[in-house]
Amino acid sequence: MLIQSLKIQSYKDIQPKTKVRTALNNSTISFNGLHCKESKALFAFDLDGTFAEGNDKQIQSVLKLQDEKNAVLTYATGRTIKEFYKLQTELKKQGIILPTPNHLITNNGQFVYENVDGILLEDKVWENTLQSKTNFSREIIYNTVKKLAHKPEYLLDKEKFDNLDFNKIKERDKDFWDSKISYYEWNPSKFMVEFFVAPDINIPDLQNEISETLKQKGIENKFIHNRYPKPIMDACNENIRLQTQPIREDTNGTVTALFVCPADKADGVEYLRKKYNLPYDEILLAGNDSNDISLANLTKKGASFICVGNPNSILLEFVRELKKINPDNIIIATKNGVAGILEGINKIIKKINPKDQTNSN
Repeated sequence: MLIQSLKIQSYKDIQPKTKVRTALNNSTISFNGLHCKESKALFAFDLDGTFAEGNDKQIQSVLKLQDEKNAVLTYATGRTIKEFYKLQTELKKQGIILPTPNHLITNNGQFVYENVDGILLEDKVWENTLQSKTNFSREIIYNTVKKLAHKPEYLLDKEKFDNLDFNKIKERDKDFWDSKISYYEWNPSKFMVEFFVAPDINIPDLQNEISETLKQKGIENKFIHNRYPKPIMDACNENIRLQTQPIREDTNGTVTALFVCPADKADGVEYLRKKYNLPYDEILLAGNDSNDISLANLTKKGASFICVGNPNSILLEFVRELKKINPDNIIIATKNGVAGILEGINKIIKKINPKDQTNSN
């Protein structure tokens, strides 16, 4: 997942001004899938630490396989669309061409874009589907968590932080200043509400409380959580730091974030799978972070997931357990980034056709 030092602002101020696309175009489909020549395939990769980590030769090798298998190339990222374009530009300066995909899933599944003549157009059908299916409301979710945050078990023991100026904190964070939970906006989005939580909070219990309360109000939601290491937090602006240090961070400076949202990356992939009428065994996924857990879960339905060789601890622990019950569809690569994707693809292809492999160097 991408983290950046952004100035906190309303999500309405940063929505991309893109053209609207209301339907996918399947009129030019041909067939030559991963497992079955009568089917198209779908490759869906995380970017940061995954498909965006490697050299140009490795990326071209994956694209060659994508072409051979007639696969729909999709990126499933925590980035916004603006941050995706910024990543393309940064990699180009390094001599690495990150192609514009057939589809882009952004904000951890909240938005889907289609490549039409080289331009990524927002799929409003997906947005409208999310809203009608979940009744997602930022205001209701914010107020729900604000109320829960002031239950006795979630209040801060201010005596432990007698060196902090809580009046200053209260002045800039009126709703959460005395709680172990804090609202913030890092990548503002109409379909996501973001919170920091202290390390001693039982996250599953908190999630259950939030979901049960929201259900009573007619809202369906999902959660994504991540741990941000100290170097990333140290690079943040003052507003972000005020929400974390030291009252909501671990002893090593790591901070846990909890995202309340209507969808995850896997929901975006499912949407595209249905659009293209694909079987699950024609879906190839790859990632390296905890926001890729939903992708790994699709292996339970027959998809394949590659955990590249540089995963965070949450994802690695999850896929190791998942591999125990689903060994054929989970691949834990030894190589990082794109090289790990190639390593995983080769293992999959070897099972199908032992003579067909691609170099991952």
